[in-house]
Amino acid sequence: MKRGFYLLLSVIVLFAVSLGQAVEIPLLFTLTPEGTYNNQISVTLTYAGFPSTQTSTASGSFGATLYATFDQAWNASVNGLGFVPKSITPGDLSFTDMSFFSGLVSTTNLLGDMTTDTPPRPVNIDGSFSTDWHTLILNGGTLNVLNSPMDLSTEPLYLDLWGFTGSLWVSVPTIVGNQAFYDVTLLLPIDFPPVEIPDMPEATIAASGSIRATGSFSQTVPEPGTMMLAIWGLMGPLCYFWKRRIANT
Repeated sequence: MKRGFYLLLSVIVLFAVSLGQAVEIPLLFTLTPEGTYNNQISVTLTYAGFPSTQTSTASGSFGATLYATFDQAWNASVNGLGFVPKSITPGDLSFTDMSFFSGLVSTTNLLGDMTTDTPPRPVNIDGSFSTDWHTLILNGGTLNVLNSPMDLSTEPLYLDLWGFTGSLWVSVPTIVGNQAFYDVTLLLPIDFPPVEIPDMPEATIAASGSIRATGSFSQTVPEPGTMMLAIWGLMGPLCYFWKRRIANT
């Protein structure tokens, strides 16, 4: 009797423990503008002390890894986030070409990636997270200054997103059979102070704006009858041990 009871208890405990374990979830975010998060980035290039500002539209996608736990209803809580470039050169984000100072300074086929220093980085229970340790890399395309092109694939610009707050939301699950499906929305401010441009004395670049990106993932979950089947499967051993105990008394 005790053996059967402990076997049933073990199944229930293992099931409960699996819900509380953090799961590493690869995810692809795609930029999907909406409202004030329209993926418009205001870029200011300062050369020889003179600033010039243009607006660029960001599009494309970037990779990420979520670290999530699930409750008994399979609602997901994200407690960690890391951006993982799918490729270092060229990037997966693209920006519209810009021309500064009447075309004397311009960008062509500007590409970028999101990355995170030593992920995972924490996400708060309300879905907010610090942008510290998350970085936008401009690692594709050309920055042209006075007909002197700079290849960003060989000399990338690392733009650290320090001191701001992003938001990450995961929808309630839609469960079909043994699969739970989730939608994820990411809001991320893009705002960094002037950064010096390598090999270009007196030149800096700064940007401000925000991006909105969405993604989705699925998670395999036990079908509703799985636990009942496990319990009924153990009823046989339980009955056997119970009858054996009665027979020995």
